[in-house]
Amino acid sequence: MKKREAMTFFRSFYDAAEMLPAKQRSQLYNAIFKYMFDEVEPALQGRALQCWLLIKPVLDSSNKNRENGSKNKGKQ
Repeated sequence: MKKREAMTFFRSFYDAAEMLPAKQRSQLYNAIFKYMFDEVEPALQGRALQCWLLIKPVLDSSNKNRENGSKNKGKQ
């Protein structure tokens, strides 16, 4: 699979992260970016994990839509 060069970052991700203490917020941001750009599953705990569990399905859906869009463009 081609490496991802960009991603959409939703306001809801930011709003959720802003409620976390600084260390957990940093861990959540790193988890999002590593998951999207390097396909690395994070090992989070506590509130950062709770946020991740809500954000991950959105990221997965975005990846699926991107892949489906790429497949459709190749068929033209």
